[in-house]
Amino acid sequence: MGGVGQGPPRGLQAASSRGGESLRIAQLTYTALPPRGGQDAYVLDLKGTLEAEGHEVVILQARRGEGEAMEVSPLFGRWFPFWGAAAALPLKWGALKEFDLLICHYSPYLLPVAWHRRTVLLSHGITWDDRPLSPRSLAKRVLDLMAFRVAWAVVANDTNFLRAMGVRIRPGEGAFTEVAPRVYFVPNCVDVGLFKPADPDPEISSLGRVILVPRHLYRNRGIHLAVEAFSLLAGEKKDLTLVVVGGEGEPGYVRYVKSLVSRLGLEGRVFFLPPRPRGKMPAVYSAALLTLVPSLAGEGTSLSALESMACGTPVVATSVGGLLDLPCLHAPPSPKGLARAIERALGERESLARKQREAVLSSFTIERWREAWLQIVKSV
Repeated sequence: MGGVGQGPPRGLQAASSRGGESLRIAQLTYTALPPRGGQDAYVLDLKGTLEAEGHEVVILQARRGEGEAMEVSPLFGRWFPFWGAAAALPLKWGALKEFDLLICHYSPYLLPVAWHRRTVLLSHGITWDDRPLSPRSLAKRVLDLMAFRVAWAVVANDTNFLRAMGVRIRPGEGAFTEVAPRVYFVPNCVDVGLFKPADPDPEISSLGRVILVPRHLYRNRGIHLAVEAFSLLAGEKKDLTLVVVGGEGEPGYVRYVKSLVSRLGLEGRVFFLPPRPRGKMPAVYSAALLTLVPSLAGEGTSLSALESMACGTPVVATSVGGLLDLPCLHAPPSPKGLARAIERALGERESLARKQREAVLSSFTIERWREAWLQIVKSV
């Protein structure tokens, strides 16, 4: 797409394609259904937004889902590993050329289709900052740089990715604008009609004064950091509990975190609950004193953080990646730094909850996100 020379950011205005050209759009992703997390929700929300404007949208996912509630076509007839699907995409060139626009949710899925006249690279956050000097991470970064340069347009949900690509932009700056030619910063946003203060989830309320960690158990999500920070507070604040709500992502990491809980003597103070359906999450957030997003790497503008703030439960987040674009209370990614931020948030809970919710309601609503995407698609 050329260089990243910048003029003043250009705002994205509301747009409608009704009465205009209807496009055939394919989203290329690894997984969408059944939904497992924020990125899957993003894929489905984008499909609904574009279809409501008269476009035809097909989700092409590499991983075959089960029990789909809508039409989702697998990229291939059987389950493919992430990288295998990317390598095999040339086999789908004949079908893909029939689409007017390809929205690629990963750089490895864009590069094999860079020949297409209209491609959009969609970044959900940097995925190579956990071990930035490892060969795997260096390769991922090179792929991101290559895809950034050949895509017809780029949509990033955080400024951390844009800075890594050479765009001069500060955290939180330029939201919903074209920050460089055909490069857009569109942060994640939340449906405030769904995510609002609700009756607390009774199971979580029964566990005491809850600090919530709504994260799947992957190392880069920093669950162990939350446990270590909690251990620094648990002795003095005996009525607090730490509740992790999410799927058991990495088996080895799950064992490590649970053994850490045992070593620190936190049995009966730290609880692990399975993920809840999206529609049940407002009650989960509303049952907590505060929410922790203790990510160490691989984080964009976290939907969990936005959802919690919209529900009136304040958020403490590490100063990592795209989290700096959000109105959270930020903390260094260390046990002591996180513990200090938790103490501050508990002491200022009501004012912090009010300020964060007001910020989300004014700047991070799903309507702004939809308007931005409609304008981007209209520009093709």
